[in-house]
Amino acid sequence: MAKNEKKDEAPKALKFPKETIAKTKRYRDRVDLVNALLEDDKEYTFEETDEIIKIFMEREVK
Repeated sequence: MAKNEKKDEAPKALKFPKETIAKTKRYRDRVDLVNALLEDDKEYTFEETDEIIKIFMEREVK
């Protein structure tokens, strides 16, 4: 039964430090945003990074 219980768990998303995310092809065109918006001492998933950038881009300009 222990094996079945582990199969039911969703795999955890991989998290990376800001420096690694900034070097990926996925964020090549937004490296400045990644460096400005993400904290140095935290790790992020790609989904979290996408959401942070999305929120920033959708905010109202004053």
